[in-house]
Amino acid sequence: MQWPAGLAIGEFGCTSSTRVSRPQNAYIESFNGRLRDECLNENEFRSLSHARLIIEDWRRDYNEFRPHKSLGNRTPEEFVRGLQTTPTLHLSAA
Repeated sequence: MQWPAGLAIGEFGCTSSTRVSRPQNAYIESFNGRLRDECLNENEFRSLSHARLIIEDWRRDYNEFRPHKSLGNRTPEEFVRGLQTTPTLHLSAA
């Protein structure tokens, strides 16, 4: 089966012209492996709309509820909230 050209599900769109550095590629490969192992290989999709629904549920779990070791065992949502509430240091020339 060939994937339809230009089709992106949720936030998983990626083009072949995207260039990433080697460290970023390791993170992407890790994410891709998790998506494949935890979602794609575990579900049988009846239609494209069903696939979108299942993948979106997995994405929300991954981004909103699952703690990530690299973020200090916080969810990505908690991590971003922490960045938004961190006071900004303003330096003035004396």
